[in-house]
Amino acid sequence: MISRKTSVSFKNPSEFMRAMFENGNTVASGGDIVSSRDAGFASAQIATYRLFGLLEMNMFEIMPYADIRVPYEFECDNFEIAYGVEGSFFIHTNSHGNSVFNANGLYLSPAFNVRGEEAYHRDQVFKTISFNASGSIMDAVMDRLGWGRLWHDAADNSLRGKGASSCVAAAPADISASFLQIAACDYPDRCKLPFFESKFMEIISRFIASELSGRDAPPDAGQLEDSRIKKIPGILMERSDSPPSIPELARDLSMNTTTMKRGFKRIFGEPIYEHHRNMRLELAAANLLDTNKSVFEISMDAGYSDCGNFCRAFKKRYGIPPGQYRRRVAASP
Repeated sequence: MISRKTSVSFKNPSEFMRAMFENGNTVASGGDIVSSRDAGFASAQIATYRLFGLLEMNMFEIMPYADIRVPYEFECDNFEIAYGVEGSFFIHTNSHGNSVFNANGLYLSPAFNVRGEEAYHRDQVFKTISFNASGSIMDAVMDRLGWGRLWHDAADNSLRGKGASSCVAAAPADISASFLQIAACDYPDRCKLPFFESKFMEIISRFIASELSGRDAPPDAGQLEDSRIKKIPGILMERSDSPPSIPELARDLSMNTTTMKRGFKRIFGEPIYEHHRNMRLELAAANLLDTNKSVFEISMDAGYSDCGNFCRAFKKRYGIPPGQYRRRVAASP
């Protein structure tokens, strides 16, 4: 019987990956390496493909049994672009504060000076696909494809500028489609590598086109306000036990309260705390199906101090009480 911890912290990503996979099961086939393990604090699997003989593509899935915190710091030349396939986890960066990396989210790391922390929450599955390399290897891949000049122009505009920092945003539809095709690939093992390389080329070409088409348009005040407003869901989820008030949020984001509330409704389609309540209920609905926790435990995880209030809010959103929701969806074919 594996002893389960409620929380675990690591010094850096390397220590986390060693703890996760060092003594796990590893299988190599068709140009990829698949490692999987139940490490006590989480079960996870990672499949690694080496594209063009240089660049790594990683397909990573984790189910934490405990809250996991992993600080990181990139002081050297680094490139990463990642897509959230399922679930969510939390990111804190030295420049952008708190944000949530959700499904259909796109994470882009710059080349230098990135510090922060990743947080995986207990019983919240997360799946991601990422391309990883040093900046010099990425340059070599682009040169091999004949895209060297285009890549340098786009990277200078987005990744290598002074003060560049990692960010999370919703993936454009065309880039999302390419990543989802990677996730759904059912080709024979020996055919996967060329398919993944072609999807990588699609994704990067769309990134280059997006960066170069808008390089002469500096962000205006409205764009800067929107970037601050998009941090709000992550802030509220991290502080569900004692959520900040509207004035406190506005002060923390250096914004006018009216501008912040109007901007949030424009971006997310609903008021701030209504959106936060719905996010908590969506998390609760997922936990009802993916865990064996009691309704009371799930209500606590969702930030409700009163289980009755949780059940009423859940029924209002989903039409049935949480226990019935669990039985009905679990019994569905």
